[in-house]
Amino acid sequence: VEGSPDIKEVLAGDDTGVVMLSIRSDTHADLCKVDTLLRVQNASVKMIKGHIRVVVDKWGVLKADVDASTVGFETIDKKTNMSKTEYELV
Repeated sequence: VEGSPDIKEVLAGDDTGVVMLSIRSDTHADLCKVDTLLRVQNASVKMIKGHIRVVVDKWGVLKADVDASTVGFETIDKKTNMSKTEYELV
């Protein structure tokens, strides 16, 4: 992320769509590779400049130990990007 060397963002998703995933730790960044299945626990959703971000902070867990046979989907819907839509408070 520009202006903040500690925060990195990756696009993550499943068969329903994709969202921008904000991570803070270098160990989390090492897990985020193309076509890697990730398990996200205790993350939160933040609105940043009107866009949705799923944030894995120091209390969140990100692991790459997911078994592909238990996931329940085979393709990723890259067309439905929830983080591209700008929302405004009404």
